[in-house]
Amino acid sequence: MIIFKEYVDDLRIKFQRIAKVINEKEIQYGYQFVCGRDNEEVTVSVYYNKKHQFRIVWPQNKNSLCLDLMAELGVKADGDTKIRTLTFDGFDKLDDFQNVWAGSDESGKGDFFGPLVVAAVVVNKDKARYLQQAGVKDCKELTDAKTLELEQVIFDNVLAYSVLELLPEVYNKRYAEEKNLNVLNAKGHFNAIKNVFMKVPEAEGALIDQFLKNDFLINNLQKTFPDKKFYQRPRAENNMAVAAASVLARARFLHSMQDLAKLAGVIELPKGSGVAQANVAKQIAEKFGKDILHKFVKTHFVTYKEI
Repeated sequence: MIIFKEYVDDLRIKFQRIAKVINEKEIQYGYQFVCGRDNEEVTVSVYYNKKHQFRIVWPQNKNSLCLDLMAELGVKADGDTKIRTLTFDGFDKLDDFQNVWAGSDESGKGDFFGPLVVAAVVVNKDKARYLQQAGVKDCKELTDAKTLELEQVIFDNVLAYSVLELLPEVYNKRYAEEKNLNVLNAKGHFNAIKNVFMKVPEAEGALIDQFLKNDFLINNLQKTFPDKKFYQRPRAENNMAVAAASVLARARFLHSMQDLAKLAGVIELPKGSGVAQANVAKQIAEKFGKDILHKFVKTHFVTYKEI
């Protein structure tokens, strides 16, 4: 199904052909645009539901700008608010990526136990469509079992991939040096993307799931690969390259959590960070001594101080 954000982005492009988008914002169950041209303004609201259907609500009093916007979308002047279901072809439309591009994402950043994992993949349009049909999507929308099932599908059906992992013992040493999680994460994305570009040099660029508010990572990639295009955006998992990277990163995280659980002598290490995680860490500390925890947890988390 179509991703609502993609549809909103497409509307924005079409509205900007006719007028200036003066304001836009998220609203409950939807998104709203305020468009202006000369002395006219129009407010257009777009709503979605759980069935991935949407509807556009136009103002009752339609000025000439409103009619032009409707015409741009192929909507009749009576104000079509019909609920529609659209299909999604497996990747966002990025004008600068005509056929071959990379995507990267990470897993474990907010988890007390386990590693930080960053993955990057390279796809083309055919590969993206195949992965979408196979059920690949943002790993947050998948069960752990499905994530592990799709891991091999992605390995077998992308042009290149790179999965980089900082297990807790190494992660804690690196964090002590950098004192900044975003720096560690940025280095992971940079190296993962660099690895896949070495395997597929014809890749036109990369899309990164945004975790920085600045262009630090983008600028460093651009300096290293001046002939390629780079973008970072929130919820970039809408793009199939990033979605596939998110699945590989999560799968590697899950494998490592299983290995660490065996090493700790527990059935399972809880994901996330909070009371349950602190309690399990206390059990491990009581059994092996607190010093052993640096092999299992991220010691800069507040949760560590509660043990």
